[in-house]
Amino acid sequence: MTCYYLSGLNQAIMEVIKEYKGRVLVMMRSICLIVFGVFSLCQFTSFATAETLSGRLTDTSGAPVQNFTVQINKDVIKGRDGVFTLDVEQTELVSLQFSAPGFFPITQIFSLLELNHMGKGYALPPIQLVARKPGRVMLAFGGDVMMGRRYSSPRGDETVLIRPDHKAEDTKAIVRHVKPYFDGADYGSVNLETQVMSARPKGSASKLVTFFSPPETAAALAWAGVDYVTLGNNHTYDNLEEGLVATLDILNDSPLAFSGAGLTEKAALAAHRIDISDMPYSFLGYVGWKGGGQPHQAAEGDHKGGAALGSMENIIRSVGAEVAEGRTTVVQYHGSLEYGEEPTLLTEQRLKSAIDQGADLAIAHHPHVVQGFEIYKDRLIAYSLGNFIFDQYFYGPQFSYMLYVWMDGEKFHRAEIVPVYIKGYVPTPATGPVRRAILSRTAELSDRRGVSLGYSGGHGVITTAPASSGVSLARNISLDLIAGKEKVISLGHCTAGVYATGVEAQDTDLTYRFGQEMLRRGDFESFDHFDAPERGWIIEDPASGLSRDEAYQGVKSFKISGATGKKTATFGMKVFTRLYRPATPSSLIGQVRADQDVTVKVYFQGRPTRGKLGDSLENAPKKLLGSLKVAKGDWRRLSVDYNSPRVGYRSYRLLLDVEREEGRDLPDVYFDNIGLVEWRTAYQSADGAGHVKFPNQYTHLAVRAGQQNVNQALIHEYHDDPAREEDVTGRCQKGTAAR
Repeated sequence: MTCYYLSGLNQAIMEVIKEYKGRVLVMMRSICLIVFGVFSLCQFTSFATAETLSGRLTDTSGAPVQNFTVQINKDVIKGRDGVFTLDVEQTELVSLQFSAPGFFPITQIFSLLELNHMGKGYALPPIQLVARKPGRVMLAFGGDVMMGRRYSSPRGDETVLIRPDHKAEDTKAIVRHVKPYFDGADYGSVNLETQVMSARPKGSASKLVTFFSPPETAAALAWAGVDYVTLGNNHTYDNLEEGLVATLDILNDSPLAFSGAGLTEKAALAAHRIDISDMPYSFLGYVGWKGGGQPHQAAEGDHKGGAALGSMENIIRSVGAEVAEGRTTVVQYHGSLEYGEEPTLLTEQRLKSAIDQGADLAIAHHPHVVQGFEIYKDRLIAYSLGNFIFDQYFYGPQFSYMLYVWMDGEKFHRAEIVPVYIKGYVPTPATGPVRRAILSRTAELSDRRGVSLGYSGGHGVITTAPASSGVSLARNISLDLIAGKEKVISLGHCTAGVYATGVEAQDTDLTYRFGQEMLRRGDFESFDHFDAPERGWIIEDPASGLSRDEAYQGVKSFKISGATGKKTATFGMKVFTRLYRPATPSSLIGQVRADQDVTVKVYFQGRPTRGKLGDSLENAPKKLLGSLKVAKGDWRRLSVDYNSPRVGYRSYRLLLDVEREEGRDLPDVYFDNIGLVEWRTAYQSADGAGHVKFPNQYTHLAVRAGQQNVNQALIHEYHDDPAREEDVTGRCQKGTAAR
């Protein structure tokens, strides 16, 4: 384990500056901890030998929960006065379920690697429970759901998730990891973005992409704890009237309630009404546009079925009817543009108009990626929940979240963001750097609308309370940078809520820039978690793949298996990354080790704007970006700089070809901490804090020396929770290695 310490007592380099942010509070507590005035950035090379896991459990005011129960994996212990200590086995994942009389239960999952307390045990970040009270209801929301297409007919040799003769058990297996997260809620909801039918009919809408999922989808969702599905989306009418009739029949025969579609316009616009904990609720669903096909996707009059059209007139009329009867009204709207960071103005206006009309909560879908939150007139708007159960193969849409919302009648009380990693098309709890990526993105996008984020354990929390103070810190880093050279350093932040804001050095010729690592899975630590197949990396043969034999950091790496007569092998991104910034300086970084001398060549391969996926993967030309000779033995830093394409490509990927030395067989080769960094700021002078806006999603720092060597510098950071100085103990998930 390598640790860098900052102590105000022995180095005199830490500055603590209290800052207040006049925004909506999201009470989050850090996983990176500061204790006894010492900050540590730790990167672990192995699991520490430890016997205990400790933590604190409080209510939302910070008061300790007096009597509670913690179920850790299969063991149950009782705790008092808000603190607990329990034995843990050397397992990679820890599932914790917290419950107490008078409180809503909560489930959180962590990897032990991110909880390692400097080799002396495991410590949880503080976790909060929400108190029960009359009229308070806990709602759980997931994003876009389908179980068709690649679930039963995957690409190439990928694992089949829904087998023809095992649909009931296989659809339940897909949702088994998120079932505990719905079980604790009073009411669960998802966006069912597919028709449900036993077989695809002959007719379908005149559109590029159409979905249908097996009838067992409905039973699996109900088994997982989903109570209601919104059908107000652009795939509800994919297979026309026949598909819609089949879907409605299956849903009517299932425990699932629904709204947002029907065989007539009146039926489609009707709300689903239900009493939850003796409180009257109404759920409305809409699609934001008719679509260009004929027939279009919206219900119309008494003669055509489809989705409920979310026109301004329809929203005002249908929301007003529910509000007039004193019902807590939840609106779900399908709109905006796919893969965007922000909602369209049309989506924003329609959701705000729904709230103007009296709606109490507004949830949006369709972009397939998560967007931020806004508090409007003391009511919560979630602009996109992203995917939840979906088979999109490229990387960005696989990072998502569930949303918990506690309502006190018609009043918004609190929300929690539960990070989800859709791993091999299976929704799983996100841990480590994937969780941080999700929460950091959400923090940055929500901050644009005045909402600040923090933690309760590994979840984000949103309230309407005034924002609290944060702290600004400066920590020393060793550079040993030769004049004229550049170095890339992982910031090593454990979780969201800690943001780099600038760099300071005595050498005024030192310049720096910040970047964001886009893949967040190149440490391979979560590769085999949750029994969900990892589909993001090229695995050429059964002997290659995840390895525990070697690791640069942590306990895992990716192994290319050598063999007699084998000359070359390819590793890298199995599919194209669609979400990238054009014409942006970027870097492939990582570590590589070989049992004999080899050469690693890095290639760019793009999918042309009009190129077909399969043809582009097989036949698109490859462009050499750089190469590295790797000598037998120690780990070597791998780094290649390039610019992302400006135009002409829909998406791209990076490939690493490994070549043997002449006269030798290809040896075993190991890769670790592989990262694709997009640089997000231009180089600027290292003259202090305040140059970089936060919250941000930065994970890496590049520093460039001028005409003289540079030994060290200060990184300025903002920590959004001042309680960290008491609660945080300096443990960090393994980060991407520096070059």
